[in-house]
Amino acid sequence: MKAILSVHIIRTLLSGIAFMAALSVSARAADIPTEVTLFKNVNVFDGKSDKLLEGHDVLVVRNMIEKVAKDIPSSGSYTLDTKTGGLRRLETPPSSDYHASNVVMVYEEEKTVKKEVQVNVIDGGGRTLMPGMIEAHGHVTYASPLLAMMLQQDPNEQAIRSARRAHDYLMAGFTTVRDMGGNAFGVRKALDADVFPGPRIYPSGPSISQ
Repeated sequence: MKAILSVHIIRTLLSGIAFMAALSVSARAADIPTEVTLFKNVNVFDGKSDKLLEGHDVLVVRNMIEKVAKDIPSSGSYTLDTKTGGLRRLETPPSSDYHASNVVMVYEEEKTVKKEVQVNVIDGGGRTLMPGMIEAHGHVTYASPLLAMMLQQDPNEQAIRSARRAHDYLMAGFTTVRDMGGNAFGVRKALDADVFPGPRIYPSGPSISQ
């Protein structure tokens, strides 16, 4: 059983039932190791079968479900193959010469090395682990009555309300939202940069209607 997991699932959405309350979504992304995550003692609903896998563990490696089984060893580290080298940015001191660029790209020989990473072990406590749901027609920016928003709210207030609405979507179990109208591009960029927790957003931009 292999499936793609959202990074938001790994960090925040571990159940569509009661498991969300057990997590601290306010933790910064940098504080939570996400390359390897092991969910212990969960009931797995995969969305394909009506059978619930009770008392299982789920091992997630780089956003992919690697293994679903009982009693997966919860060692403190995991060995990964990691590619190093390639083209990277070399930071240079800022210059007062506006003709000069402080962006220098360097190339290093590419190679694959073994890397020991910390395993993020999460005890599900017998709760249910399920895939994140998809909102096929949602509005993140239109987070309040449209007329009031257009006439009374400035862009800052709209952004704050939109961020809260994105967070509410995630807490309701939705890890992906198709935004069918509204300027949700800034919220999407902030979510992709892990500024705050929320779902993936696929914005359509301006609405087209009658």
